[in-house]
Amino acid sequence: MGCYRRRMRLAAVGLGLGVAVLGCARTSGPGPGATVVSPEPSPDPAVSPDEEPPIEAAPTEVSPPAQEPAETNPSGKQVHELVTGEVTPLGSTVELDADRVVGAWRRFDPQVPGEADIVLAIVGPDGVQHLVFAHHVATPWLGEEPPHIDPSLTVDDYDDDGRPEVRMVLTEEIMCPGGGPNVIRTMMLFDTEPKLAKGLQIELDHEMLAGDTVTQASVAFEDLDGDGHRDVRVVYVMTDAEGERSEAENRWLWLDKDRWTFDRGDYHRYGCDW
Repeated sequence: MGCYRRRMRLAAVGLGLGVAVLGCARTSGPGPGATVVSPEPSPDPAVSPDEEPPIEAAPTEVSPPAQEPAETNPSGKQVHELVTGEVTPLGSTVELDADRVVGAWRRFDPQVPGEADIVLAIVGPDGVQHLVFAHHVATPWLGEEPPHIDPSLTVDDYDDDGRPEVRMVLTEEIMCPGGGPNVIRTMMLFDTEPKLAKGLQIELDHEMLAGDTVTQASVAFEDLDGDGHRDVRVVYVMTDAEGERSEAENRWLWLDKDRWTFDRGDYHRYGCDW
């Protein structure tokens, strides 16, 4: 119980963008001490994809405009030709529009064992149009093999701005100082127009493998401020080691130009930050 003290305070994870514990850790599967950090990915110099790490936003912070888009690819190359290391598809691609699909790939560098990157790419008839390093996963305590990554992708106009977004949900394992592994489930939203860029990252479920405390979340996209654009409301249900349940709610509001701001929150936890 000493390792798992929940602090309910106004704060949240949001990006200023497309990736949830006191002395504890995370795991990976389908569906924003220290977590191990690896060197920056080294993409092929022929393409300069954006690498956008998770951003932790204060309650009043508004996400800045997204970075410049990854370079378009006029030469008809595929993802494995544009990214160095071992590149493996992660599931099937999802239709973005009549001519394009979006998919996720795992990039693994054998020189950095136990770590990998998720590459998100938009692919058209002539090959990759945009790609971005979407998320980094590191589980060196589990061995030298690439981490297990199994993200799920869906496409919709989640914020009602007339342009599609990609929603990625993945489960992964993290390690925090002073505790064992923790499993978290994270949701990310990526803008696709005019560029592929992460707009928001939110921790959802969280489970301490060394204890009995579990947090499970439900996500709703609904217009919370009456501006005609859907926002994000997350309801967290927390169950402690004694079986006691409590509930909290966090909200993120959509602003113009694909920016999000943290509106209110009773639950704050991302990664090792409890």
